[in-house]
Order: sequence, then C-alpha cells, then structure tokens
Amino acid sequence: MLTKNNKTFFFFISILFFSIVFAKLYAIFSPSLLGSIDLAIDEAQYIFWSKSLETGYFSKPPFIAWVLSPLNQSCGENYQCYRSLQPIAFFLSSIFCGLSTFRLTNNFIASCLSAFLFLTLPLSTFYSQFATTDAWLLLLWSASTFFFIMTFRNGSFFWLLCCAIAVGIGLLTKYSMIFFCISALFLLLKLNQFSWLKIVIATSIALVIFFPNIVWNISHDFPTLKHHVEMTSLDKGTEVQIGSLMEFFIGQFIIFSPIIFLIFLVSLIKNWHLFHTERNLIGLKEYHYNVKEVWVFSAAFSLPLFTTVSFLSLISETEINWASPISIPIVIYFSTLVAREQENSTQSNFMKLSLSITFIINLLFLLLFLNSPKIFGNLSAHGLLTTNPFLQVEGYRTIANIVRDLDHSEGKIIASNDRGLLATLSLYLPNYKIRSLNTTGVYNHWDLKYPLSEIEKKERLLFVLLINNNKDALQKIMKELKEQFTTVEIATAKNTGNLTIQGKTTKKVLLVWVDKEDMV
Repeated sequence: MLTKNNKTFFFFISILFFSIVFAKLYAIFSPSLLGSIDLAIDEAQYIFWSKSLETGYFSKPPFIAWVLSPLNQSCGENYQCYRSLQPIAFFLSSIFCGLSTFRLTNNFIASCLSAFLFLTLPLSTFYSQFATTDAWLLLLWSASTFFFIMTFRNGSFFWLLCCAIAVGIGLLTKYSMIFFCISALFLLLKLNQFSWLKIVIATSIALVIFFPNIVWNISHDFPTLKHHVEMTSLDKGTEVQIGSLMEFFIGQFIIFSPIIFLIFLVSLIKNWHLFHTERNLIGLKEYHYNVKEVWVFSAAFSLPLFTTVSFLSLISETEINWASPISIPIVIYFSTLVAREQENSTQSNFMKLSLSITFIINLLFLLLFLNSPKIFGNLSAHGLLTTNPFLQVEGYRTIANIVRDLDHSEGKIIASNDRGLLATLSLYLPNYKIRSLNTTGVYNHWDLKYPLSEIEKKERLLFVLLINNNKDALQKIMKELKEQFTTVEIATAKNTGNLTIQGKTTKKVLLVWVDKEDMV
C-alpha cells in the first residue's frame, strides 16, 4: 500500500514525467524548435534502409531499419515523423528503469526517481530527438535488465528466457549489447542459481535471434565488423592519447549529468572490495536489499563496457555515446542512494542537495536543447557564435531539390563520391538510381550495395561530387572526367553555381553531366 505522501509524490512526478515526454514529442514537429532541423546523414541512411529490409547493413545491425519501416506509409515525406518513435523508446526505457529499481530495492521512492532521472538525463534528451540506434539499444538494455532482475527475484527460468529474447533483439540493434551478456554471465555464475543446461538454452535463444545478422555478415565478408574496427582506428595502429581519454570522460560528465557520473566514479574507488565478498551478492535473490548489493549489481553491469570504452579512448578513437548503456545501472544506484534512510544526516542532506542540483541541470539542459535551433540561430545572426552544430545537416535537402529540378529526360542515374550525399539523395530522390563512385574499397552502404557498374557508365549520368572549393580541385576533377567520358558538362541551371553543405566554404558540391554515347 502506498502512503499518502507516496501518492502525492507519485502524482506530481507523473505529471512532470508525462509533460516531458509530451514536450519532446512536440519539439520534434514544431517548426520553431527541433522540427526545423533537417535530417542528419545517419538518419537519412536509416530511413532509406527501412524501405529495403535486410538482415544486416554496412555499419549497423538491422533493427533500426526494421523498427522504422512501419512508418513508411504513415510518414511519407514528413521525415521528422520518423523521429517520433524515439521519445517513446526512451519513455519505455524509463519505465523499465523504474521497475528494475523497484524489483531490486522494493523502494517506491527510489523507483520513481530512477525512472524520472533516466528520462531527463542529457543523454536521453539528445538521443530521443533523432532517429538513432541508441534509443533502441537503451530500450532493449533496460528491458533485459528488468527481466534479469526478475529472474533472481522469482528464481524463474521463464524470466531468464525473456531476458535472452531481449538480449537477442538487442544484439540486432547494436553489437555493444554483448557487454550485457558478459555482465549477466558473471552474475549467473556467481549466484549459481541455474544449471549450466538452462544457461546454455538461454544463450542459444539469444544467438538464434541474432543468427540472421551473422549469416548476412558472413555472406558479405563481415563489413559491419570491419567498419567498427575502422571507427576505432585500431587498424591504423595504437598510440597512448591522454587527451582523447580526457575528452571521453568530459563527455560522460555531460551526457550522464555531472553529479551522477561523479558519484559513480567515486563509488568505483570506494566500493571495489565488495566484489570479493560473496555475501554482497546473496541479497539479489531476496526481496530485501542494502546499498552495497545494489552497487555490486550496478557495477557488474557498468564496468565491462565502461572500462573497455575508456581503454579504447586511451589508445584510439571513440564516440561520446559508446558507453551510453551504463546510464541505466548508475541511475539505479544513484536513486537508491538518494532514497535510502540514512542515519548520517550530513550524508542525507548531501544526497538531497545532489538530487536537487541534478534535476535542475537535467531540466535546464532539456529546455535549452529543445530551443537550441533558435538559440544558435540568434547567436550566429548577431555574430556571437562562430560554430553552429546544426550546420552539420544543412545543404543536403537543398541540393536534392536542385538535382530534382534538373532535366533528367535522358537518364535518372546519379552518382556521388560522398556518403552524406549518397544517403540524402537516396532518401529525397526515391525515383532515381543513386550510385557510389568509390572504386578504392568499401567504406559505406552504397559502396557495398550500389556501386556504379560498367554498364551504367555507358549511360548519361549526373555526377554529384564533393570537392575542394578551389580552381585547382575543379580543374583536376574536370580533367579526370574528360579522360573517361566524351561529354562532360557542368550543370548550369539556377542555384548550381556555388553549392555547399554543412556550412563549409572549403568544400563545394559540383553537378556534372557525363556520358559515353559518342564512343562507339
């Protein structure tokens, strides 16, 4: 039974919770907020994939394409519509996070705080506004966490099977889900609650779900695995880079909220010895808990991924979001610390103050981010800002519209040397054949699936080329084209004079008609 105070707390936090979900959905469609932002390159790529479903793609497993596919009919060319599923994914992730906290601690306040904190993390705010794989990875990770906790709370093989299914789908979302498997296996072996046969059965179910992507990678010479290696630059050798590691840690302070991440780091140092004490794992089987047990659980699901990405950032290159799933266990741990009854009033006051500051930081980030297009636009207009992050998406749709308006009566094959142009042209110009010009290797989905063939080179083609914005680069590319084709004509229709993307003046987009029809 909920007490009167708990009911009041639940009522107010629910109102705030659903208000934030609504605000995130509203911002996606509002032309005065994030609705004014064109698709990023990756978003255009994922939506294009969703129109041609496979069991794998060059840079990602297939789930992002599968989950966006049902929107093809209802969204049409309203591409912001494809972003609307991500806030829902984070809403569900927050619910799973709250349920996991409740099942782990049996503490109502902690569970509400956990759900609300996860929903308002800067990480959740940012990735809920775009068509990203991270939204779905975190949903599957949070669902797997809940099922895993239920496995031990009920001693039920059924919940272990549910966990295996969620993990299998998670692997189809992002390969970093493998780190959940490592953590889960560690606790399964430590708690010794299930036989090896049941563990093997659960593992097999996850692998069966993931198996189609394995087959796809084998049949295509493992492009996704190679791409992930290239992203870390490990194929180019390793070198200790303290600056890169510091950048990674600063990024984690931003996306996980500073105080939450700081307490997580301090807890790693302070509580490391708890892993060596078997009794700290016993409580996971029972409906009672102490904070030490929650820390062991949270650390077990954080450390494998966090230490691996930290190490990679020290010797190679990483992205700020690669450790994003650890947000779930560290939010659970932080919420438990806040909600527990503490004998030490100084500690209690410190945690309450930490919670208040965290809420303010998270909500302020939410408010600023949803309004960021207007903020950056105004600052840039008044010369107060030299870098606008939203310039990364500018120019692509304009170029697609210009290309569409050209006379394509003699051919509708468009070839490009740039992944961003290939992705956006493929999405915005579905009635055209978009082909890759790259002949030196396979570096993107179009290199793998849609290279320009020798037969197609005999037709009249439109080349959409990204080149350096100078005369030497223009003369060089024109010379190379004239050596390959008999007719080479720069498109001179309206607005084709100086096309740029991403606000970069050092690069320009060149539209060139070519054909070999006279070479007979």
